[in-house]
This record gives sequence, structure tokens and C-alpha cells, in this order.
Amino acid sequence: METLVIEKTDKIGGTTAYSGGGVWVPCNHLQAQQGISDSPQDAATYINAIVKEGAPASTPARRAAYLEFSPKMAQFLHEQGFEWNLDLPYPDYHALEPGASLTSRSISPAPFDLKTLSGNWQSQLRRPTDWRPVVTSVEARSIVRCGASIGDFLKTVQLVVLRPLWTMIRGKKFVAAGVALVARLFQINLSLGMKFWTDAGLNQLLTSSAGNVVGALIERDGKVLRVQAKSGVILAAGGFARNPEMRERYLQTPTQTE
Repeated sequence: METLVIEKTDKIGGTTAYSGGGVWVPCNHLQAQQGISDSPQDAATYINAIVKEGAPASTPARRAAYLEFSPKMAQFLHEQGFEWNLDLPYPDYHALEPGASLTSRSISPAPFDLKTLSGNWQSQLRRPTDWRPVVTSVEARSIVRCGASIGDFLKTVQLVVLRPLWTMIRGKKFVAAGVALVARLFQINLSLGMKFWTDAGLNQLLTSSAGNVVGALIERDGKVLRVQAKSGVILAAGGFARNPEMRERYLQTPTQTE
């Protein structure tokens, strides 16, 4: 099977590159390694407690599928070479709701060295325009609390001064959070022979007489290309949070971002 990834902009990563990179995965393999008990039943209880019944974007079938396959996804990516960290401690956001975890169900990518990307692919990654320290979500707490204690202050100095200096001396170029998540997935896919087209926009999905999606019309380099898909087309779209009409339609209300 050949896989083609198209990206309408000139960079790979989308809004994920600006995110914290954390993924909520109950019953993941890192929990088991740390001896942290969890169960699909507790996770389902938690989801059902915080998501209103009838929410169109979260049907019972979708919730059940997420709970079943998200730990398998994390394990599969680990086997492909993805390095995960268990964010510990990182309780569920609504920690007082039934089924909530008080330890952690959140996993995030380990920092990634961009210099391990071959060729010119490093420049193809989308990166935040503002300066961000290369830290995990758990380490970031010390930076936020740097004035709260001597320990947090010293940890902050280590993270934002000593670590970057040592990284530079070693000739490394680490990124963390959402950029690390995208970069690691990018590297794995490149190693498996996946093709990436940037500056390639989706114009139209192609369907058969039976209504099945069988390909797409893609605009690239001023030309419209017809690409057949034998095994299907997966759509990934960002910017949902900035679309008030879709928020009102698919999320619990009110959905204001202010």
C-alpha cells in the first residue's frame, strides 16, 4: 500500500505544532509500566460524567471506540519508534467527577532532535513563532512556579539556561510538545516510505456511482491532479475552535472562547 499525505500550506504540522502535544489515553502501556491501575470502565464513567448525553460530536459508539483503540494506538506507535512520556502527576481536568484519574492518563512526546531528520525535511516542519523552552508538560510547572520556591527557581534555571546551553554544546536541536509530536510522526512516516506533498490543496473528493470515496482532485504547482485512492481517504482539518458556527452546532453550549 502507498500512502500520500497532502498539506495545503508549505509546512507540515498544522495547529498541532502550536499545541502542548498531550494525548489523553486511558489504560495506556506507560501506566502499566508505572504500576498505575486504570480500567476502561472507570474511563467510560468519567467521559459520560463530563460529556452531556446527545452531544453530536461524541456518540456512545465513538466514546467506546476511543477507549478501546487509543491505548492500542499508543502501543503501536511505540513499536514504530515513537517515544512517549507519561505526564505524572497529571490528574484528569475534572478530578472530582466519578471515574477520574488522580494520577495520570495523559501521555506526551519525548523531546525530539530535529537534526535527526534527513535532507531538507527539517525546514518543512511548522514551528511556533514565539520562543518556547524545550520542556515536558510536567517540567513546565516549575517555570510557572519559578517564584514560589527555591527548588522551582533552580529547576527553572536548569531548564531555560543550563539545558539549552548543554544542548548547543552537544550540537543538538531539540523541540518539545506539539512540534515534537509532529516531528516524530513525520520521521517515522518518512522511514516507512510515505510521500508528503506540501502546497497541495484538496479541491474535491471523487466518488463512485455507489457513493464511495475513491480519490481526490488536488491542486499543486498550478495544476489540478487526479489521485485515485484504492483503500480510502482520511481527512484531517484544523481550525475548528475558530469556527463559531461549527462550535455551536457540534459542541456543548455556550462555546465562547473569551
